[in-house]
Amino acid sequence: RVSRSGWRGGKRLLAGPTLLTITSEYCRSSCGCKMKTTAMTTLLVVLLMMRPILMLKISKVNVINISDWNGEDREIGKEKEQKVTVGLLLPRHFPHPDDLAYHSRLDSVLPGVVLAAQDLHHILPGWSWDIMVGDTECNSSTGPLKAVDMFYKNRPDVFLGPVCPYVLSPVSRFSSIWSIPVFTTGGMNAAFRQKNSEYRLLTCMGANYQQFGNFFKHLLDEYSWHHVSFLYDSYSAESGRGMSMCEFTLGQTFSMLGGFKNGNISHIPFDAEKSNRSTYLELLEKSSSQSRVIAVCAPSTVLRSILLTADDLGMLSTGDFVFFNVDLFINDWDLYKPWNNPNEADEENQRAKK
Repeated sequence: RVSRSGWRGGKRLLAGPTLLTITSEYCRSSCGCKMKTTAMTTLLVVLLMMRPILMLKISKVNVINISDWNGEDREIGKEKEQKVTVGLLLPRHFPHPDDLAYHSRLDSVLPGVVLAAQDLHHILPGWSWDIMVGDTECNSSTGPLKAVDMFYKNRPDVFLGPVCPYVLSPVSRFSSIWSIPVFTTGGMNAAFRQKNSEYRLLTCMGANYQQFGNFFKHLLDEYSWHHVSFLYDSYSAESGRGMSMCEFTLGQTFSMLGGFKNGNISHIPFDAEKSNRSTYLELLEKSSSQSRVIAVCAPSTVLRSILLTADDLGMLSTGDFVFFNVDLFINDWDLYKPWNNPNEADEENQRAKK
């Protein structure tokens, strides 16, 4: 989805501020960031088709926090035909709303999983459900250990999640050895889609970065734009957080456009958490010397500051520049107002909006 603000031209840039926001309907779909109960029900039905169906007594759903359970009450050796065990691996807290993990937190997804399991009572009367909950913390060490803990305490029939790539990767590799399927709304990197690899039991139910890359490439071709700068938030090496969602998104697009072999495009990373007006001035001066099309992927507060700085430099009034705001995980389009800062004067907010 593309939202246009101040668009006045066809293939030629005319005077007037131009900001286009690129997002997706990913968070609104039933397989998106907030999985709807109906989608979860369908998923669980598919999973149950993998097991022999036995109609017995009234079904029930148990939610188990894997960190608080030592596994001692597990009935070792008892057949599990009457029970489905689900391992739910998601972060409980995640502070960054521009990331998929923020929209897939445990407190948001767990109620949907419980309701979906309960909704299956008329299809599988007598089945019970154990939903084991593990907080991955989006940590490449903690997350996989939660999956191992689940496997040895009460072997799951399926994993739902993880969504964070640095947790999903090892868990998916483990699952191929354990023969446990993994379903996730993450896995947007191309490697996760290789079914003949160590990710053969992984099913990714969402979009991927290549789809965005294809869209952006076609958009540039449509308007015969060749010189592009990518400004994106990149975590510092000291943070230990790996690559950011923005780096994954625009990195894929950068590669599809030729990468370093294409002298007409440039990528300029910066740490949004440590940036200030001097940073924005440097970014804009560098990018404007190389291109007239600038794609920005950063938190909305940082995007606002970049655009205000661009306005101070006269970049929004000449019609020579187009800015793309890349945000794939807008939660509510009607409430999305990246230009608005309640702590700033209305005049300043209107200047950021234009």
